[in-house]
Amino acid sequence: MSCGPGIFTIPAAEIAGVKGIIHAFDVRSQPLERVRGKAENAGLTNIRTILAENSSLSTGLQDESADVILVFDMLHTVTDKEGLFRELQRVLKKNGFLSVFPMHLGTVRLLEIIEQSHLFCLRDRFSLPGYRSPSEVVNFIKYQR
Repeated sequence: MSCGPGIFTIPAAEIAGVKGIIHAFDVRSQPLERVRGKAENAGLTNIRTILAENSSLSTGLQDESADVILVFDMLHTVTDKEGLFRELQRVLKKNGFLSVFPMHLGTVRLLEIIEQSHLFCLRDRFSLPGYRSPSEVVNFIKYQR
């Protein structure tokens, strides 16, 4: 999992405001340092950086503790996608949603993986007009059994 240089982390923290907490995960310390620096420069105090073990998909978060989870442009780097989605389903609140931009993987493949997992249901999907890509932002809710 990777927050990278904070392309989505910093805007998410600005949107969440002082009452929201953003958890930024990465398996490398350098991107987390960049995110911390950008947050400090922007006056943001609501970002928590977490250095994850490269071999672990654990977020370290409590069950049903996240309102929104963003998985943007990194899913293609995860070998155990089903394991990742199990972990995300565990930490997502019942009324929360998972938002995925499957760049480099494609929407069709993402939907196949989600359907096989039986962990999430499609909420909605978006593509930018004029933007040609096999991927779009796809939002999911927890599968209710």
